[in-house]
Amino acid sequence: MDKYTEALISELEHRYNGAEKYSSMYLGGGSPILLGKNNLLKLFKAIQPKLINSAEKTIELNASHIDTFDVDFFNRVSIGVQSTNTELLKIINREFDMDKLLGMLNTLKATKIDVSMDFMFGIPEQNIQHLKNDLDFIIQTRV
Repeated sequence: MDKYTEALISELEHRYNGAEKYSSMYLGGGSPILLGKNNLLKLFKAIQPKLINSAEKTIELNASHIDTFDVDFFNRVSIGVQSTNTELLKIINREFDMDKLLGMLNTLKATKIDVSMDFMFGIPEQNIQHLKNDLDFIIQTRV
């Protein structure tokens, strides 16, 4: 993970021309938290000077990562829920704990961080009722 982080920082330095600062940053497309706290801190230190003060800074997380996550740097979290149906999540090899997810949402609401949730539709055996249940969950949690 250390070499990967250094490669990301090197790529950022190579591509950043200094002409203007970025208005947003998104760390995702997987589980960036798996880089580890030290590597994320290195990455943040490299990115921060290249962002405008009001930049949206987003990280993608799974609900299981809330225990290891430090929200200080970010103002938006995108949670990869995928589905609230445990049987569907087993099909795509995803763990799910509703209590952890609700705890994460409550923690994030208390910090005033913007939250979005990612859901999938088209999982094998998924039907319209599963989609309705996920939409009901979104409405009920008022993210």
